Amino acid sequence: MIRSVCCFLFVVLCLVNATAQNTDINLLRRINLNRIESLDGAFKLTSASVTPISIAVPVTEFTIGLIKRDNTLVTNALVDAASLAGAYAVTYSLKYIVN
Repeated sequence: MIRSVCCFLFVVLCLVNATAQNTDINLLRRINLNRIESLDGAFKLTSASVTPISIAVPVTEFTIGLIKRDNTLVTNALVDAASLAGAYAVTYSLKYIVN
């Protein structure tokens, strides 16, 4: 009995997921159909500036910490840099594992 209920729930959840995926795709198509194409350059600039800004923040924080001799700021900068390095490592690892 429990096995048949689990199988039924599995099938139902698979079917619900399939329709949700279709709904997402249809929504994105409707949104992109009437987009303002003059803003594409600004969106590309925003996308291209993510990496330089995410690297510049810990470097700037570290530099200011050294200038002011603030050990807390230097420590925070190192934590930020370590978390950024970890995030990039996980992102690029998953990117190559999936492809």
